[in-house]
Amino acid sequence: MTHHLSDVIKAHVYRALQDGPHLLVLGGVHGDETCGSVAALDICACLNRGEIRLVRGALTVIPVCNPQARILMQRQVDMNLNRVFQHHDNPTCYEHRLANNLVPYVQSCDYLLDLHSYGVEECGPFVFQDYDSAADHEFAQMIGIPTIVTGWPDIYGPLSAQEYQGDSVACVHAHGKIGVVVECGQHQSLQSPIIADGCIRRALAGLALCEQTTLFPVSLDLPIAPTNRLIRACQMIRKTKEGSFSRPWKNFESVSAGTVIAQYEDGEELIAQKDGLILLPKAAAHIGQEWYYLGKVLLS
Repeated sequence: MTHHLSDVIKAHVYRALQDGPHLLVLGGVHGDETCGSVAALDICACLNRGEIRLVRGALTVIPVCNPQARILMQRQVDMNLNRVFQHHDNPTCYEHRLANNLVPYVQSCDYLLDLHSYGVEECGPFVFQDYDSAADHEFAQMIGIPTIVTGWPDIYGPLSAQEYQGDSVACVHAHGKIGVVVECGQHQSLQSPIIADGCIRRALAGLALCEQTTLFPVSLDLPIAPTNRLIRACQMIRKTKEGSFSRPWKNFESVSAGTVIAQYEDGEELIAQKDGLILLPKAAAHIGQEWYYLGKVLLS
């Protein structure tokens, strides 16, 4: 039987002799998001050369979680892996099989750092902290990205099991662990891999897994930024028919109650019911896809 690259998930495992927490780093959950993969491979190379030293605990790095989608340079093959991230007794598609192989890594870790990028206009990095516990917030702050977005489970919870079967953070939370997703920047931005690299290094430093002197050489400027903006996502709007935005909305742009956000070709308007923010507006969304989110500022 011929083995193809698309059949293999490659994990890099490092374990120190001294006990400590186990950090799992994921990249390439979506095939067209490369920054996490680049950063993950860089960290592995530094560990392999001895430039970074693991002094306690364990680190598992999976640079490319969706290898076939990466080969095709597209978001997914059959389904969005970050909507079906759970064990499937009867897997029916490629991403189901991927999830079945990734879940055991989630079960064995203590902390999850899942690195992504976005396709909307560049707006800087931000963290998805899905759960409101003090431990989750502490880990989210540890990553050093000043904008944190919460409320994800409340948005997707009411959806049917067919539409949403869980993402990586929901999976880690279901097993009593802690995790965040970091949107490191725009897909093609040269800064996104640098941001992703810094997130991994700050997680390693915050969990005291590695020597600080090897993690942050003088030439690497990776200051930890305090959280100065906390945003709660409140509503997800899926595109149900042909239409377009009323204007080219930007991520985190303020919107007032009564503002027309989008209009379908049949004349139906989508209007903001409250003052708030637009999150991740995707002008090129296809029918059935997430079109945009609405949120509000909790802390600024």
